[in-house]
Amino acid sequence: MPGGYKQGGLRDKYVVTKVDGSPVDPGAKYFVLRYDVDGDPYARKALREYGGLLFHVNPELATDIFAACHAEDTKRAEKMADAGDFDGLK
Repeated sequence: MPGGYKQGGLRDKYVVTKVDGSPVDPGAKYFVLRYDVDGDPYARKALREYGGLLFHVNPELATDIFAACHAEDTKRAEKMADAGDFDGLK
């Protein structure tokens, strides 16, 4: 099965559960984004867009999303600098 953002189409790939153990709607659809430094490079862009759209409804969540994305961007820059990849920081 092709994986990651570079191959394949939209498909069920994850089983979603709630952290508090409460039930999940069995008919619900979820889209999981891996936004950490080693994940999909487009995920943080998608999250930022979502945060921007959400800001007028829930500024606290939007701010948390922006902060989480910024933290991962910082990790990415540090990782690239450690590897000497200064062109990738542009």
